Amino acid sequence: MATGSYKERLTARFLGQHELLQRTSHLLARHAAYLRTGADLDEALLHQFLHFFRSFLLDHQDLEESRLFPWLNRHGVSQSPLAKLLEEHMQARRDLEGLARAVEGMIESHGADSDRETYARLAEEFALALAAHDWKENHILYPLADLIDVDEELLARGDEDQDWTMDEEESRRWVEDVEALALNWPAPAVNLPHTRIAGGPAPAGPNDPGEER
Repeated sequence: MATGSYKERLTARFLGQHELLQRTSHLLARHAAYLRTGADLDEALLHQFLHFFRSFLLDHQDLEESRLFPWLNRHGVSQSPLAKLLEEHMQARRDLEGLARAVEGMIESHGADSDRETYARLAEEFALALAAHDWKENHILYPLADLIDVDEELLARGDEDQDWTMDEEESRRWVEDVEALALNWPAPAVNLPHTRIAGGPAPAGPNDPGEER
């Protein structure tokens, strides 16, 4: 078992998961740009992107909602910002299902230009929203959790072994495989926060998703 409190282990785990999510959303946006060039549809890859977010992202959100958010609320964090983050979780799930419908529409039309554009736009919006959400948690929520000094461990009645059911190594290997596949994909059309991702070009410039647009 790793050292440190459950809270410290949990927030460190969340940060690592965010890093993998941002690498994948960057790949999603780059693949959208690639499809705009008229590239052949890779149906398997399109469905793999959906599977990753439906499993990895939703498991990550579930753990935050069942462990971190209630604990923060019990220790003085008001319900309002937590409710905002929860609504963003729900919106991400809705956006993901919209993206799934766009995939099916694009496949059914054999990659019609209008369906490619619909998919690309939704993929880019999803990636941007996820980047902004993760920025808030990385730079505001998790540091706030680290400042709360209490004797009890984070939701001590939680089963840590059960919490760690996500197969992160398998997901990480898949992301690395896609990064290798993406060597010739263009940069994303939208400006995502990572300035350099393995296997791809840097975006046009830095962007802090926490800034007002």
